Amino acid sequence: MSSRIGNLHITTTASNAVIQIGDTCRVDSNARVIAVQRQREFFYGEEAPFSNYEIFSTPPAPPRHLLDHCLCQPSINTVGSLRLVGLANSSVLHVGNSEHIRMVSRVKHIRHFHGNQEFL
Repeated sequence: MSSRIGNLHITTTASNAVIQIGDTCRVDSNARVIAVQRQREFFYGEEAPFSNYEIFSTPPAPPRHLLDHCLCQPSINTVGSLRLVGLANSSVLHVGNSEHIRMVSRVKHIRHFHGNQEFL
């Protein structure tokens, strides 16, 4: 199997984003992010360890079996033109075939503004 893209324009890619053109056996992407936003620019060295937040230790949902049978004909994946504003954390732009795909993205947003008593 082959993949062809006539024109590809991507404005921005975030860390841990993948651009894959062609066939792959396995795509495995994982992002763990703590995003801290404050009214005043004051940051400690280590804002918070991942272990402080349940979202990062909760086991992922079990995988789902979606396809029982596939009749794959030799062909060419063709994309004429593709324009993307951006790819975010743990995202994949993939043109081609994949045998296995696993994507995990866990983000904890923390916002501290004047009058907010929730602190780390």
